[in-house]
Parts: sequence; C-alpha cells; structure tokens
Amino acid sequence: MVLPLFGGLSPEGQAQLRITPPKGQLAYVIDGVDVREDAPEFDSPPRFPGGRPELYRYLTNSMRALPPPGSLDAPFAIDPVTGAPIGGNGIGQTVLSIRLDAVGRVIEVATEWGEIPALDADFERVVRQMPDWEPAVVDRVETAVLVYLPLWYGVQGNRLVFDDSTLKATMGRGKKNKGLKIGLVATALAALVALLLLR
Repeated sequence: MVLPLFGGLSPEGQAQLRITPPKGQLAYVIDGVDVREDAPEFDSPPRFPGGRPELYRYLTNSMRALPPPGSLDAPFAIDPVTGAPIGGNGIGQTVLSIRLDAVGRVIEVATEWGEIPALDADFERVVRQMPDWEPAVVDRVETAVLVYLPLWYGVQGNRLVFDDSTLKATMGRGKKNKGLKIGLVATALAALVALLLLR
C-alpha cells in the first residue's frame, strides 16, 4: 500500500511518501528509508546492475509511452528570483513493486501508485524485461525480496527523464521514528533551498 503525502514541497521534499508492505514480507525501498520496528538488516540490499544511474538510464532508453500533454502535476518549485515555475512540463509520480527471486530475477511487477494507466503499463513492461539485479543478501544468504521503486519523472523532448534525488519514500509507520521522518523532510528542504540558491 502506498500513501502519497503531497504538499508544497519539491520532489526532494516528498520524502514522506509512505509505503506499507504486506505484513511479514521481506521488503526494500529504493532511495528510501525503512522505519519499521522490525526492519530487516541487509548484508547487501538488492541493486540494479550499475546502481541508480544505470537504472534510470535503462528506464529512459526503454520506455515508449509518454504522458499526454498537460497531464503531469505542475512543477513543485518556484524560482526565487523570477517567480517562474521550475520543472518545465511538470512532474509525474509512479511507485512500482518488483518481486525478485533469490538470484535477482524479476518474477512479478505491479503498479502500486500511478497516474496514467498507459504509462504505468509501459513501466511494467520495461521492468519485466530488466536484466537480473544483484540479489538481496540477508544473514549471508541470497534472498527473494519485494522491492519498491518510487519514481519521479518529467518529459524532455520525446523521452522520460528521472529525478535522481534520494529519500523519496519511507516504508512503514514507525511511530517512534517521528524524529527521523522530520529530519528527512528538513534535509530534503535544505537540499532544495541550496539547489535554488545555486541557480
């Protein structure tokens, strides 16, 4: 289950997209933080070959569908100097769940959160064709895992491009971790302010 928590924040500030995996399921969230009290400790988390940059490159080069013009959310950030929106054609969000077997093969994919059905279907097609991941390792044993992949994307020309900010999602409710969640949002907002000041 995915609960998008929207506000006047940049994609970096949306660190509080909350993912709740099925009870008792070994799960990992890409670019996020697991705040569950029973969060597993990975010797090595699942990893797309080459890491996040290669994952985004693979998605950019493989996706065929594009969102219809005007279908994406308005840009989240405003340029402090000009007052103009930053982000061009807007930003879309998708969260995929990818079930990997113990050797890192994709065995199942589903859209947990999506806004454009044709685009979600293309994401699922592309993920099904992915190369094998480096498998999750827990207690020195390669292990099957449910991977959540939150994606923030925009359109550049006739291609999807992906936001490479980190800490986009929090897995679990973790009441006693409220300070961590506040810290994540504060860090994300500080990163946005720094980015805007560098422009």
